[in-house]
Amino acid sequence: MFDINLDYKYYYADFYKLGIDLNKTYIDWWTFNSLLESIMIDENSTMYKVISYRTYEKPSKNIKIQEEKEHKFRMSMKRKYALPNMNDSENALEKLWSYVEKKAGENKS
Repeated sequence: MFDINLDYKYYYADFYKLGIDLNKTYIDWWTFNSLLESIMIDENSTMYKVISYRTYEKPSKNIKIQEEKEHKFRMSMKRKYALPNMNDSENALEKLWSYVEKKAGENKS
């Protein structure tokens, strides 16, 4: 629920609050993207408010349905912002090391 072109006037204001005039100041893509992501989750930002208006749904009278929607949303955010599983990284590093050792052993022969 975001368009980089159509929403410019909203996130421009948020960048301006940070002291960055997007019309005059050059920032690289990585900086822009990082700042925009933090703006979009800042409850005080204009862009956050616009997105919350766009995604608003009338609360269900059934509390269980409402709790389930909230739970699904929270779980999707948990997955989105989760840190990588360190065990996967360690396993990948061990596999790489084994491969290097194997290749080094082949070169000795």
